[in-house]
Amino acid sequence: MPWTESEVDQLIIYWNKENKRSPEIGKLLNKTPPAVISKIKLLRRKGVDLVQKNRWGETDASKCRDLKERICLKCQNPFLSHSPFNRICRPCKQTNDQVHSSSIMNCEIA
Repeated sequence: MPWTESEVDQLIIYWNKENKRSPEIGKLLNKTPPAVISKIKLLRRKGVDLVQKNRWGETDASKCRDLKERICLKCQNPFLSHSPFNRICRPCKQTNDQVHSSSIMNCEIA
């Protein structure tokens, strides 16, 4: 059964802010724990910020405190930000980093 946008949003909140583990999230969203873990891995590959948990399921509370949906200043898409100073989404930041590194390479060659 495919994930809805609402379920993905809830997954991110449960994982990041409420520090729930995959079995708990699975029960809340009517998904299996492996489905939850697979979705989390897919979201990470797509650049969604998900707070890393250690092997005991703990997160750094300071990373979660200011978790909020914000609008990216570059692409204008909403994304989950970990602080008020984070205003550019990960895909746009990666694009900026690639452009910056290629421009440095061009300057060194010339």
